Amino acid sequence: MGINFSFGSYKNYKTTLSYLKEFVPAFCAKKDIPLLGVNYKFCEAYYTFLTIEKPCTSNGASKHIQRLKKIINYAIRAGYIKSNPTVTFSLQFKAVEKQVLTWEEIIKIKDFPISKKVTDQVRDVFVFQCFTGLDYSDAKRLRPADIQLGQEGGYG
Repeated sequence: MGINFSFGSYKNYKTTLSYLKEFVPAFCAKKDIPLLGVNYKFCEAYYTFLTIEKPCTSNGASKHIQRLKKIINYAIRAGYIKSNPTVTFSLQFKAVEKQVLTWEEIIKIKDFPISKKVTDQVRDVFVFQCFTGLDYSDAKRLRPADIQLGQEGGYG
């Protein structure tokens, strides 16, 4: 997307904006709310809205509020407002136990026959990521020039 935002971040901010546009009229019976109206009570109600009305876990709702707080901090730096009305609202992120695929599960995915070319390619990229440890953004940026032969002449 540019220097400051990846496409994924852009999509996340766009989702946060969409949820805010839906939430604000229900919260204050107006289409819009001034930045200074975004306070602890607003954040608390927005958090509840996200966890009940939207498909958000506690951590997902906290990420949306975290993005809102970043926007408010930007407004402070830009001189639109003087203080952060959300400063008293603390975010609660819960530790999530990650589930890991076994070697056998990865091989089953790798060997599973897929008839659609696009789905087959998605599977291949996923398995490649499993074997290399690359995250999605790094795999997406990977080009043939980035891959070099090893000391013994192979790729592994």
